Amino acid sequence: MPPPLSIRKLLQEPFGPYPEDEILSDSLRKGIILNINSFCMYCAGSPIGFDETEYIGIPPAGSRRASNPVEFYGKLVIQSLDWLSPQAKQWLELDLRKRDNVRNSGLTLTRLYGDLKKEGSRITVWIQGELNMSARFMTDSHPECLIIYSKKISDTRQYKGRMFNVISLDSATFASSENFFTRYRLWALVDEIIRTDPDKTPLEGRTINWLLKRYMKNFRRRDRTERLICTDANLDSLTTTKRHLRHIHRSEILGVIAAHADWLLAQQLAPNHAAFQKLNIAKWISFCRQVKIARKDARRKKVHWGEPTGFTSKQDDYDLDLSRFGNTRDFWEKRIRNALKPSKSKTRQPSPSIEEPNVRNTHKPTFIYDSDFSEASTSGESDSETEESTTSFCTFPTIPAGRFEWQCDRCNYTIDFLALAEENVKDLPHHIAERLRGFSWGSKDDEDVKIALRIMTKTHFNQIHRRGVPQRDKRRARSVERHVDVKMEVTE
Repeated sequence: MPPPLSIRKLLQEPFGPYPEDEILSDSLRKGIILNINSFCMYCAGSPIGFDETEYIGIPPAGSRRASNPVEFYGKLVIQSLDWLSPQAKQWLELDLRKRDNVRNSGLTLTRLYGDLKKEGSRITVWIQGELNMSARFMTDSHPECLIIYSKKISDTRQYKGRMFNVISLDSATFASSENFFTRYRLWALVDEIIRTDPDKTPLEGRTINWLLKRYMKNFRRRDRTERLICTDANLDSLTTTKRHLRHIHRSEILGVIAAHADWLLAQQLAPNHAAFQKLNIAKWISFCRQVKIARKDARRKKVHWGEPTGFTSKQDDYDLDLSRFGNTRDFWEKRIRNALKPSKSKTRQPSPSIEEPNVRNTHKPTFIYDSDFSEASTSGESDSETEESTTSFCTFPTIPAGRFEWQCDRCNYTIDFLALAEENVKDLPHHIAERLRGFSWGSKDDEDVKIALRIMTKTHFNQIHRRGVPQRDKRRARSVERHVDVKMEVTE
């Protein structure tokens, strides 16, 4: 007979699994939250993550969640024998003696746990349950917790389900839950930005530009200890050791938000409750449509931008098809139509014929993924070799991948297309400046965009670098001037 195991080795591996509605006492009911580790889920016989279990409303037709229950497993440390039902005590004591290699072992749970609190040993068990309701992550009532709810799976006892706080996840479950965590972190971030906004910006002013501006100004400094937005899901967001402050660009933040813009829209459209409307819905709908165009443009350049984990190009086949988040396509189309209806309480807008910028704002804007300036033409010369107002370059300027700005290669001057400064547009015709700042322009084929770019770059070089242009570069400078172009992005 093998020698008896030490208590440490005897309890090293968890016991079970046991049905959580059978093993736990009725005293552990509503209001009591139990911590579980190594949490994992299965649906239809295979692993599943929160990306496929958590939907806004009814799970979409064809999803595993729509027609199959979700089982979960997790390790639970039994802190007190009072946590166990009478049936559980019998099961555990029997399994404990089976694991002990002593014949007729007299080892009991009472002896193992001792008579005094914080004395004796503790048993870890695998519990098995069925997922019920939606998981809760970073909510107001539990801001640091991932809460899941169990469902009654046995008919032998009266049971209403329990709450569990997930401390750690199985690797397969985590890998299939990246979108879930990122989305709810973004949701909590938007809520915090609103609560801490010193200007108390009203709903109408909460646009994508407002969101980017507030994050960069008020939240980026927290990156040293807490990464609120991070593209690496495996990187811990919290640390007690201060990091070096990352050089993070607006375009990186925009890319993360763009990847989940549709979900943020659905999260606001679904409930009939004003508290869920955090952003200007009409402008956010426009932003979502523009993101779809940007993603397609990026894919044509073999660049992945604004894509959530597991993204497929089919998700962009329809205009704002939110049904992958739950409910039906008809449900979301109706919600979008209602959101775009003009409010009766709003002041009547003046006729577009009164103001020139509105007259020109008649085409549908497009949102283009950031790209390089188009290549300069090497053929042809200016009709005037003595032209005085010539934009000049020593090297051809480009916008690096993932950026949304043009930066002069001779100085630190920048034209940020997401936040044009007054100095950028001061020399533009009034109607073009209004179109650029109002984001009512289109892609690189928009004539006003071409004109504006030529004027802005020409103004800068004439004012700052005109005297320093070598004579031999003037011919190329005039050629570049005629062909400079850039794909820029509309954000509202």
